[in-house]
Amino acid sequence: MIFIDTNVFIRFLTQDHLEMYTKARSFFIGLNNSDKKYQIEDSVIGEILYVTTSKKLYNLPRLLIVPRLVGVLKNENIYYIYKDQLMSALDKFADSNLDFVDCLALSYKDAGIVDEIFSFDKKVK
Repeated sequence: MIFIDTNVFIRFLTQDHLEMYTKARSFFIGLNNSDKKYQIEDSVIGEILYVTTSKKLYNLPRLLIVPRLVGVLKNENIYYIYKDQLMSALDKFADSNLDFVDCLALSYKDAGIVDEIFSFDKKVK
């Protein structure tokens, strides 16, 4: 299994460095014909979303980034333990002002993976 680092996604999603964007794009296109498996973790998704949507960094709209990211993550060669809940969390993130971790927790709760969420955030219950 091959771990995909945040910076590969950032270069692909932002297209801010042509050489790296081209390599990342080729990499993601190549996943369709690969016999290898690839892994991504919550921390990578959180970092991707923070870097691309933060007002202090790229400040890209959630509704622009999320569909591009989902398009890549739906590849069957990318492994994520709770992929359906990840997709649900990304939908929540795109359509709200919640942090990604809150969206992921809500998706886990909706799916019955967790019984409840202990948080001081009133939006996350």
